[in-house]
Amino acid sequence: MKQTTRTADAHAVSTTRDPGLFAQAVTAAFVPLRVERPQHGAFWGRLRSGRAADLSVTEVVAQPHRVVREPEGVPNEVDGSYKLSLLLAGRAIIAQDGREAVLSPGDLTLYETNRPYLLETDEPFSMVVLMFPRRGLGLPRHRVDELTAVRMGGEAGVADLVRPFVARLPMHLADLDGPAGVRIAHSTVELVSTLVAERAGPSPDPRRELVERCKRWMEDRLSHPDLAPGSVAAAHFVSTRQLHALFHEQGETVSGWLRGRRLERCRADLLDPALSNQPVAAIASHWGFVDPTHFSRLFRATYGCPPRSLRTRPA
Repeated sequence: MKQTTRTADAHAVSTTRDPGLFAQAVTAAFVPLRVERPQHGAFWGRLRSGRAADLSVTEVVAQPHRVVREPEGVPNEVDGSYKLSLLLAGRAIIAQDGREAVLSPGDLTLYETNRPYLLETDEPFSMVVLMFPRRGLGLPRHRVDELTAVRMGGEAGVADLVRPFVARLPMHLADLDGPAGVRIAHSTVELVSTLVAERAGPSPDPRRELVERCKRWMEDRLSHPDLAPGSVAAAHFVSTRQLHALFHEQGETVSGWLRGRRLERCRADLLDPALSNQPVAAIASHWGFVDPTHFSRLFRATYGCPPRSLRTRPA
């Protein structure tokens, strides 16, 4: 028996006793996954999902099973997604990148969809899973990837803020589809980014750490019209040439990083129903794009559609 509905609040609910149908629902909610379960005993599973902007929130309640992200199912993409899971009940094992962690209720863990992973439960469980683009964290990939399949337990710190926040998100799936949805999504990913940055700790490479400090400084000033490589360099007591060299060592450019983050902020505002009365040009100008034609061309090249049409599409 299976029941898949989309409620009046537009979040999806899928309940089934058929393992095959459950596997289809899992793939639809996340990415292509192979679902395995013990051969004995009855099966039951339920998924409740909601989405706003680039964030999806899914509550999974099910009998024991295993999900496998297989190598042949992983696309060759530059930008993938991260998943942050909070185990609410039961016991789970997560494995990725040669690491394995045993999760108990209250534990958080991070893993990436563009690489193989395994998530296994051996008793009935309940879990909340967030999925969002890798670029959303705004952190160097090498630092984040050191934290995949790592148990984030009850230690003091940002996790104490993240844990109750994530646990309550399934109770607010309707809000994700409402006027506040885009802002909730943005705040959620920002909070996860803060958690990951805390767990990653300072970079052991002082040159890389300087680049990260420059990025954080720019992130706080994205709307300043005079923000440019020269002002960034001056604020960090290096020459503009040195600044460009530091970013080049990390495979980036100062202007390219700044442009990408400003485009992300524009996209978030264009998806925000609360800002639907704001002209596209005004939003672009607020984030430093003074030429509307140039902004429209950049936006289309980055996201595959003109900025104005984004408002007519489902988030």
